[in-house]
Parts: sequence; C-alpha cells; structure tokens
Amino acid sequence: MHEMEIDALAMMETNINWKHDAKASLMAMANLRFNGVSRCVTSGGTSNKEGYLPGGTTLITQGKLCGRVMQRGFDPVGSFTWMALRGKKETGVLLINIYRVCQKAGTRAGPDTAYSQIWTKLRKQGDKNPDPRNKCLEDVSNLITEWAQKGYHSLVMMDANAEWNETKFKEFTDKNGLFDMITDIHSEEEPPPTYSRGQKKIDYILGDDHIRRAVVRAGAMDLLDGVSPSDHTMQYIDVDERILFGDDSFCPIQGYHREFRLYDVKRKEKYKEKLKEIYEHQKIKERVEDLAKRFEEKQWTHVGYDAFNRLDKEMMDAIRAAASRAGRINFGYQRSKDLCVAGAAIRLHKAILSCVRNHRDFSEKMETLAQTLGIKLPDREKITLKQALANVCEAWKAKRLIEIDDGERRAAWLEEIMTQRALEVGGDPAKMIKCMINAAKRKGMFKRLRAILKSAWSSLDYIEVPVEKWLLDVESNELFEFDNGIYIAHAKFEEDLYEQYGQIKIPPNTAKVVDVETSGDVIHVKNPESTKLATWRRVTKPEEMEEWLLKRNKRHLQQMYIEQCPPTKSNFAPILEEYGTSVTAKEILSGDCDLSSLNLSPEMKWFLESLKMNEKETKMEIPKRMSREDFQKVMKLQDETTTSSPSGIHYTLWKALAEDDDLAELHSLWLSIPFMYGFTSERHLKEIDCMLEKKYGVRRIHILRIIGLMEGDFNAYLKWAFNQHVMPNAEESGNLSPHQWGGRKGRSAIACAFRKLITWEYFRIVKETVVSFPGDLQSNFDRMLPSFNSIFAMKNGLADTVCRCRAETVEKFERPVKTAAGVSKRTYKYENGDVKMGGEVQGKPDNMQLWTITSSYLLNLHNRLCQGVTLVDPTKSLVSRRTGDAYVDDKDSLASAPITETAEEGAENIEKSAQLWSILISLVGQAFAFHKCFWQMLSWMPLGGYYITQHRRHFEHLNVWIKDHRGRSSQIKYKHHDQPNEGLGVKLCQSANQRPEFEKRLDQAKEYAKKVQTTRFYVHEAWTALTVNVLPSITYSFPITRFTKTQLLRLSRVVDNVFLPKLGVNRKMKRIALYAPLEYGGINYPSIETIQDQKGIGLVMRQLQLGKDISYDLRILIQTAQLESGMTTPILDDTIPRLPYMEPGHIMHLRDRLRELDGSIVIEDIWYPTLQRERDVSIMEKLAQLPGISKRELEHANQCRK
Repeated sequence: MHEMEIDALAMMETNINWKHDAKASLMAMANLRFNGVSRCVTSGGTSNKEGYLPGGTTLITQGKLCGRVMQRGFDPVGSFTWMALRGKKETGVLLINIYRVCQKAGTRAGPDTAYSQIWTKLRKQGDKNPDPRNKCLEDVSNLITEWAQKGYHSLVMMDANAEWNETKFKEFTDKNGLFDMITDIHSEEEPPPTYSRGQKKIDYILGDDHIRRAVVRAGAMDLLDGVSPSDHTMQYIDVDERILFGDDSFCPIQGYHREFRLYDVKRKEKYKEKLKEIYEHQKIKERVEDLAKRFEEKQWTHVGYDAFNRLDKEMMDAIRAAASRAGRINFGYQRSKDLCVAGAAIRLHKAILSCVRNHRDFSEKMETLAQTLGIKLPDREKITLKQALANVCEAWKAKRLIEIDDGERRAAWLEEIMTQRALEVGGDPAKMIKCMINAAKRKGMFKRLRAILKSAWSSLDYIEVPVEKWLLDVESNELFEFDNGIYIAHAKFEEDLYEQYGQIKIPPNTAKVVDVETSGDVIHVKNPESTKLATWRRVTKPEEMEEWLLKRNKRHLQQMYIEQCPPTKSNFAPILEEYGTSVTAKEILSGDCDLSSLNLSPEMKWFLESLKMNEKETKMEIPKRMSREDFQKVMKLQDETTTSSPSGIHYTLWKALAEDDDLAELHSLWLSIPFMYGFTSERHLKEIDCMLEKKYGVRRIHILRIIGLMEGDFNAYLKWAFNQHVMPNAEESGNLSPHQWGGRKGRSAIACAFRKLITWEYFRIVKETVVSFPGDLQSNFDRMLPSFNSIFAMKNGLADTVCRCRAETVEKFERPVKTAAGVSKRTYKYENGDVKMGGEVQGKPDNMQLWTITSSYLLNLHNRLCQGVTLVDPTKSLVSRRTGDAYVDDKDSLASAPITETAEEGAENIEKSAQLWSILISLVGQAFAFHKCFWQMLSWMPLGGYYITQHRRHFEHLNVWIKDHRGRSSQIKYKHHDQPNEGLGVKLCQSANQRPEFEKRLDQAKEYAKKVQTTRFYVHEAWTALTVNVLPSITYSFPITRFTKTQLLRLSRVVDNVFLPKLGVNRKMKRIALYAPLEYGGINYPSIETIQDQKGIGLVMRQLQLGKDISYDLRILIQTAQLESGMTTPILDDTIPRLPYMEPGHIMHLRDRLRELDGSIVIEDIWYPTLQRERDVSIMEKLAQLPGISKRELEHANQCRK
C-alpha cells in the first residue's frame, strides 16, 4: 500500500477467520507500517474454525485519509464492511467493500463455505428462506439510502460474481444510481476479465455521479501485480480529493434586504424628505406632467416611449438613492456627551499604548483628538509601557461608570420615538408604547409557533432529474418521454406502438424504464416487459440546476402551442392580433363579426357568439387613470413584507411614498401612463420565476411550481383595475356563473363542498342514479393566453389600451429563475424562431379574476348544452338544475339517468357531459389533467322491497373515455362511491361515508400532538397555539361533517392530552369544569363537539338567510327529507320524534343534534304535508312512538307507506 500510494484498500474473500486475534494482528501490523496512522474494519463468518475460512472482507485506510473516518461498521453475517469519510459541509464519502457469494438460493454447499455461513446466520435472524447472494445487495442499498440522506456519496468496491447485465445486480446499481468507474473511463474498450479462471468482468468499483466527476484515472492491474497474491486482478481509481470531498451545494442567499421598515418613523420620514428633495432638484414633477401632456396630444410614439423609459429609470434611481440614504443614517440610540467623551478617551489611550509599545511618535490625529478631549499628551520618551497600560485601564473604568446611568438616557430616547409615532397616527404615547411592546411579543410568539407547527419548507437548493428518458406505464397504456424537464405522454394505438404526438402528463411511480425506436410518426417500444424503475439524479450545482430549470420552464409555457390548442392555430390569429384588442376582437364583442369567414370550429363559433356584449355591458367604462386616493388605498392594503420587484423597489418603499399626497399623486399618474396609451414599460418587462416545491420534500423537476415576482406598482395597478372594477362589473352584468365558486366575494370552498354534499344526499333519499366526474385542469394559469384574456376583460369594461399594455407586458417577460442560490444571470423569453409561449404568471393578482370570468362563460354554455342533474322538491315549485360545480379550475361534472335510472344511462350521460366540458375548455387553451380525473356512480338496484347501491361488478363493462382537442382518447379510472373525492380540502364520499375525512383529521391532530408534546410552551403560547393554529386547522371541515360522539372524543383526547398539561390543567379534570364558561367557574376550554355543532348549524342558518343558490338546494333537500319521513310537522322545527328509519345524512345529523340541544330551526315558507281530515295522524309519527319497535320494522313500515 505504501509503495503504490494506496490510501484505501478493499480486500474481498480474504479467507481468514477474523476473530479477535486476527483483527488485533492486522491492526498491529498496519499501525507499525503506517506509523499509527491507519484504520481497519473487517467482517467474516461465524465458524470457530482456525486458519483458512472462506469469505470475509477487509477495508483499510492509511495516511491523511484516516482523519476523515467518522464512522465504520460491518455486516453481522460477513458480507461487507464500510467506512464513512467526512467531507465539507456535512457531506462525505461512504466506502463500502462487498463480497457477494457466487451460489444462488437453494444451492447445496459445504458447512464452512461462505454461502453456508451466511445462510446459517440469516436463519438465526428469522429469515425462513435465506438468499445470501442477494441479501447483501438489499442490505447495502439500505445503507446507501441511510447515508445519502446525510449527504454522503457512495463508493462501492465489490466482488459481484456477476456480469454487469445480471438482473439483480443491474437492479442494485440502477436503484442506487451507481456507475462502473473503470468502464466509464475506458468506455471504448472491451473490459478485460478480472478473474484468472474466467473471461468476464466480475469485480467492480462503483460510484454515483459525484464520485464519477472526481475520478481522474482508473484501470486494472495484472494478476500478480496487486498488493497480495490473488486469482483476481486489482482494480484501482485515482481521484481528485478536492472534488471528492468537496461540496456541490452552496450557501443560501441572505434574506431580502430592506433599508428600513414602516415602523421606523425617522427613517421613513427621512426617505420621503430625501425623495422629494431629489425630485425637486431634478424637476421630476414638471417633466412627468410635460410628458403626460405630450402623450395626450400626440398619442403614443417611439420617441415618447424612449423618453418614458429614461425618466422612469431616473425616478427609480432616485427612489433607491433616497432609500439608501435613509438606511445609512444612524437614527439609533443617541449616546450622552459624557459617554462619547469616555469612548474617545479609550481610543486615545489605546493609541498612546500602541506608540509606546512600538516606539513610534504620536500622530497628528492623536494630537487633534487629545486637544478636543482636553487631555495633555505625555512625553513620548518618559512614559513607560506599564503606565500607558494603566491609563487604558483607567479609561475603561471611567466609561463603565458612565454607562451605569446611561440606561435612563436610552429610555428617554425610546420614549421620544414612541411620541413621534403617536403624533403621526394620533394617540396617547404611553398607550402607543404599550401596544408596540405587545405587538413585538406577539410577533415573536407567532414566529415561534410557525416554526414549531408548520412544515419546515426550505428554498430550492437542489433538484432531481431522471437518468432515463423513456418510461412505460402498462396500466394506462401510455409511453412517457422526458423532454427538457417535463414528461410527455404518448398514447398506444397498436401492440408496442405509440403515437408521436403527446401531451404533458405526470407518470406514475410504477412506470418502468424502456428502450424505444422512433420511425416517422411511430414510437416502437423494444422491451415492454421491463421491470426497471426510473432512477433520479440529484443536481446541486447552481449553474447546472439553473440550466435545467430555464429549459423546463420555457418548455412548460410552450405546451399550448406545441399541442396546437384551438386558440393557437393560424385561423384564430386575426382575433388575437394587437394582443387581443384587434378590430376583429372588438367586432366579436359588438356582435358585428362574420364568424363564418374565420374558418372556426362550430364549438368555437358558439363560444364567440356568447361573448356578444349586452346593453348593460356596452355602458360599462373603467377609468384608465388611477387616482391618488386609489393608489394610496391599494398600497395601504398591500403587505409590506411581500416579496416583489426584480428592480429592488420593494413594497416598503412604495407604501412609504404613498403616504405622502404629493408623491402619491405623482406616481399614480406615472403608473397610469403605459396603461392609458397601450405600451409597455421596460422595467415592467422583468419577471422572476421563483421555483417552489409543489409537494413537501419532492423536488423532481417535472412537478415543481413556478411563482412569478413582478414589479410592485404593476401589480398594484392590476389589483385596482380587476378587484375594484372588472369583477364588480362582471357580477353586476350577471355574466358570472352561479356554479363558479372561486375568486368571488362571499363564496368559499366549504360552501362549494356543502353544495356537492346536498346534491348527493338528495339522490340518496330519492334513490335515483347520480354520477360525478371530478376533472382537474392541467397547469391552469400557465395555459391561459394573455391576448385571449384581453377579450374577456374588454367585455367587462376594461379599456383596450389597458388590455394591450397588460397582455404585451406578460408575453414579453424576460425571466430568470430564483433558487436557494439566488437569481440566475441567464434568462429565457420568446425570441423570433422559437415556439411561442403562453400562460399568465402565477402570483399575478388578476389571474383568478380572469379565469373566474372565462370559466363562467364556459359554464353557462355547458349548462345550456348539457343535461346535468335536476333537484325538484315534492311540490315541484322549487327546481335546481346544473351540470356541476367549479372552484377555480376544479370542476365536478354531474349527470343523472332520468329516463331509465340505470347505470348504463348514467355512464353515457357523464361521458357526454365530461366530453363537452373537455371541448369547451380546449377553446381557451385548457386541457384535463387526465391522471387526476376519475368518475364515480351512485346507482340503485331493488332487493327485498328495498333499494341498495350497486357495486362496480354490476357495471364493470361500463367505462368512460374522454378525447382531447386532437381526438386522442384517455380512459378515465373509476373510483368506488365509498371512496373519497379529495377536493376543496375535504374528503367527501357519495355514499355519505365520513370515515376517510375523520381519519384525515385524526392524523392531522396526531401530527400536531407530536410537535407540541416535545416543545416547551408558556401558558399563553399554548393557548394561542391551540385556538389560533391547531383547532382551526383540525375543524376546517366541521361545517359539513357529522362525526359521531365517539369519533369526536378520539379527536379530543389526542388534542387535550398534550395541551392541557401545557396549560397547567390536570388531564383528569372533570369535563364540566373544563368546558364551562368563565362566569360559571369553568375555564372555557374549547370543546370539539361544540365546535362541530356551532359550525354545522351556523352554515345551514347562513345559507338559508342568504337565499341564493345553496338556499334553494337546501330547501329542496329539507322538503324531500320531509316527504320521506312521513311527518306532518316541519322536521327541523319539531325535533322530538326520533326518525331512525331515515337515510343517514347531514339533515338527519343536524336534526339529531338540535334535539339533543333542545333546539329547532324555523324556516319560513317551508313545505310540509298537512293533515286532510279531523283526527288524522301521521302513521310514522305514531309508529315511531311505539315502545320496543325496531329500526328495521320502521323501515318496513315506511316503505309500505310510500
């Protein structure tokens, strides 16, 4: 080892019984040879035989490498040894030495062979069918995974007794991302045999991608040229230790720098004062007004455009300069004069000490300082070192004495700041100080609670990319191609043949790696029987990571044009000219356009015809110019801590200048000019793609989320235009669909879920077929065309110049990516010759409003063209019909079977409905995310005088197929009606099964309990965590749940057992004292059972009072349940009679809770059957009162009554 300069040596099949004496002998010889600088680890069999013993491994390090050994170990059965070598920044290298026996499972071998020794040990460990040959591969894989999570890269030295393409061995290398280091270096040569009695390579040095980059040289020596005589050749690699033990990661960037915060009154006022001073010096106001006047007179020209951008740059530089100036000024604690003098005296005496020690003369600055302080400098030749040192000590003592009283001066300074703040906002200074102290405490407390209770999300410091390009999913018959960071799904049309055209889709984790051959428009899969899973490579270098993300994001935004969605085709181009403000677009809105001349599809013509403006819409007009008051209002509502503005002009600066009327007037005019005259500001054309995890801990490149950062003032204008004008106009005009619940005031996700729950409960009571199709859209906001959205905005009153400025800015964005390494220097954008990019930017404030408006027109068309479901009350006076409910991009299409009430009709109708919705959304460039879609059916069959739900086996011949805009069909998976629909944050089942939702909330409570259990809280912190964080999260779905008392008790126990001790309350305390109000001597601890009642009853009362869509559905459901019950009094008013024979659901749960609370709900004008004659009584009411009557008997009676 010493002569060959070997730092780490791995020996397999040492054939030594590594008992204590043998290990000690090896260590002694190594220490003697390497002067005590060596580390050894061995593994061997379990036999007591001395001397020769088959098997065994040894791993030895020497020299400076020994200092990196952090941990070492061995396999108990003797198959491998390992060492962990420490690298930089908590990373390192895991050395593993493996001997893999050659015998396969079931082989008969001698008692002392390596195979038999391992087999015996595995049997003792409880393995009934040991496989020594492959068990070592499983154990090493687990070891690699464990250390990979700690940042260690694996370097495996192995006698594999197998060729590279052996199945199990190949699975091992693929799973762990290992490469053959020697073959990788000598890829053009045939690998030589490594065993004297064979012609194949069976010995390997394996490493991951990081190890591969560190390898400088690799090879194999002759049989007799190794460290010791062997029938195997010695394999070796030389590595660059700087790369091997270096760290590919990087230091995360600092948090966003702000020169000051709004609560810092002095700096804020200084900033505004300085900005005004700069503006006045450079005559900014006069120049802005002059430019605005020239725009008004001459309209927009290229000369005016250049002048605007030059002046805009000058104004932004002035804002930065004023902020920098205000941030540099030290408005901190003003020290007293005595303390300043004492500090200067220390500096002087230390300088004197330095001059005496170094035999130097006093400087002029020292003489000036001494003169200022009134201290006479001593004679340089006469003062001693001891005396100079004593003077320094005396100066320090004098300063400390002064500091004792200086706290009072600091308190006076703080009071002065609070007084200024109080005068600014108008209030009592003492009260203001108290409020600020409490606010600071609350801020610190909430920050701590977030750190404890929230998941530890972190910035993107690495990504994962697949090693293989092609994956095959046999279940869905789709071939997935990895293309520049995303996966494209290709449909199968013949055996092993797939279409060239594809659509973006996420492959399942079970997809297998395959080899393909492309020929024309056909892709042929060579090995469809492959069982190899995809392997992923971690990318940590900032440059490589940014390169991948830039390619991925650009390809992601090109998907609409690559897939040739209807609005991207050439026949639609005349409409989208001038960024959607073309003459053709305006004619469509006015109804004067001849659509037959545009060669459009019939569906597109229907859609465009529906966009004709009505009389009310033609009179709508939104001002282009943002007023000073509007600018101040928008900026005041904006959170100052929100990250924005690639230019660095963050919201603190915008909010501060908006407080000044003159500055706000100036900037509101300046911001409005591009929107008033329809051009783009150069500063607004910069946007940053912030890359975030879509799922916690999952950083695979194809499922990352993009959130865009734009200029703060650009966002402010869009908020003002859409929130205060466009959406109110859309509501007023009546164009917004009542079935769209997202992005609208007064509509929530829970209300949307409640409506679905009502619909399913209605069909369970009337025993009619209902089918649902939850269809999620793919990359909704990233598939919206800004130019097309201009048409919808103009229809609701937004000026064409505003629409042009908005759409042109978005389409011309130049985009870098932001990760933990910072913002990339390289960018991507649309350039001539490229495939065009679509998409609005996620994070832009108008996205939700634009999609709400767009989808409403689509939903209205869907309602007109499709049957859907119909809810009718017993009197047929209330009718509710719809095709589904949508919350932003998630729409649940609904269908029934009104003619035959069969599963066949239901499946046919839902397929038609979903297909029509697929066509409609494609008109605006959208597409289904087919991997998220499924369908459910609740159908009935008679049995013994009752109706029971049909199982899938009764209609397993029925399937739903949906085509995309290219005619490509996808089979939609079926989900049982007892399985949950996991939308809107709630797990709802058609069958009223609430167990999935309960298990979700129970797991959530347990997760919180784990975090709280191990944390120390003050009482007020524990109470805040319980009431502000934990309970609102756990009880989010309680307005629509009907958990039993037992289930609620389980939830309560999980929460109470950890929080009561934190609150200083005994867990065994009587619950009556725990839940009782304070005025009755209790501690007013929140009861989960009470919360469910409050939220459930409150939601029903609120919806009935609103009198809108849900109110109609709720009244229909209550009146249908009334008829089903056979009662002659309102069932929610008269809650005394028990109705156990009724279909379980939300209404019956509500009634049972009202009865237990001795309450009732009186609904005006609610229908209920009345008695027709004197002395008539309700049959079911009388039967329900009979003592001893069973639930089954009541059900029989009610069936006979009906």
